[in-house]
Amino acid sequence: MIAAARPPFLEALKSGAFLDRARIRRIAVIYFLASLASFAVLVATSDGFRDRLGRPLGTDFMAFHVAGSVALEDGGVAAFDGEKQYARHQQMLGEEQPSFWPYLYPPSFLFIAMALASLPYVASWLVWMGATLSAYVVAMQQIAPGRFAGFLAIACPAVYLNFLHGQNGFLIAALFAGALASLSARRAILAGVLFGLVSIKPQYGLLIPVALAAAGCWRAFAAAAVTVIALIAAPTIAFTPSVWTAFIETTGSARVEIIEAGAIGFEKIQSAFSQARMLGASVALAYAAQGVVALASLIIVFRLWRSRASDDVKGAGLIVGAALATPYVVDYDLVILAPAIAMLVRDGLARGFGPYERTVLFFAALAPVIARPVGSGLHLSMGFLALVLLMLMIRRRALSNPVPAAPFAA
Repeated sequence: MIAAARPPFLEALKSGAFLDRARIRRIAVIYFLASLASFAVLVATSDGFRDRLGRPLGTDFMAFHVAGSVALEDGGVAAFDGEKQYARHQQMLGEEQPSFWPYLYPPSFLFIAMALASLPYVASWLVWMGATLSAYVVAMQQIAPGRFAGFLAIACPAVYLNFLHGQNGFLIAALFAGALASLSARRAILAGVLFGLVSIKPQYGLLIPVALAAAGCWRAFAAAAVTVIALIAAPTIAFTPSVWTAFIETTGSARVEIIEAGAIGFEKIQSAFSQARMLGASVALAYAAQGVVALASLIIVFRLWRSRASDDVKGAGLIVGAALATPYVVDYDLVILAPAIAMLVRDGLARGFGPYERTVLFFAALAPVIARPVGSGLHLSMGFLALVLLMLMIRRRALSNPVPAAPFAA
């Protein structure tokens, strides 16, 4: 019996042959130019501070600037006071009932926020974006050097999303990329320090100690632990221990309002929890789903880092696992997938791509910009789907194509 021929479309998805260098370059150039045009329109239709919809340029950056300015005037504990934050929003936006961007980051990040608040808002946003984007590009060049790779890193769809929101995704991506490149180059102490700094956005650091312990990277583990301790001690000394009480209370309220109730919209959050909530699951059931995904990610990362998989596969697995483990990963946060995608591309170029792998990588790069419209219309989380597909790809590559030794092992 003769098997039916596979439709050309499916065959193209399986082989990924349509994603040659020339086509990828054209897609990247088109998206980059479209992003520049969009940014130009945003600025041209703004009043120099607020866009045409009345939102501050950089939107989420408002939280950083407000918290920093409150901390400069009233101390670090006050930066977590919702009433004082809101009063500063009213002052800056000149409205009685303005939109509110709460500050939800740990006290260690306040030092950065205070430095940024010393500048006027728009200048501060551009300095923050310029500095962290530069750090991201430099770190990405350690993984994928060259002008073409550097351009792809900047043209990655999540980059523009992160820029528009004034978020810290560039910094977290740079820390992951720099840490993994340093670990591969046997600079364990530097790697550990960079891993420790990820704790400024703590939900992404949950699997780092698991990976380092699994691989026996004890010097990096110790350096990361010392860095985290320093990041806890510094604000404790500067702002008194009560700053942590204020932070915990703030995050508790945010968990209920933002994660559980979906105050910002479940379509923006790319996690198992949010996917379950979009499909109508209760909070308890959504947490159960998130717990299953987080546990599976922990087990996969642990086994992966104990295996003979390549450095690139291990590094990509840690990044993807870190994003899967948390219930709160927003579409602009997926800029952290850029180093993971680069590592998987490098591994594929070195040892060959399997069926559908090129297509999965392309989808993962595209997912952040289609996540909100698809989530709103179909109640499907494209970012979460991309993370799952990437993890399946990583596990397959680790099982089917090991390297002779485990370079990360101490």
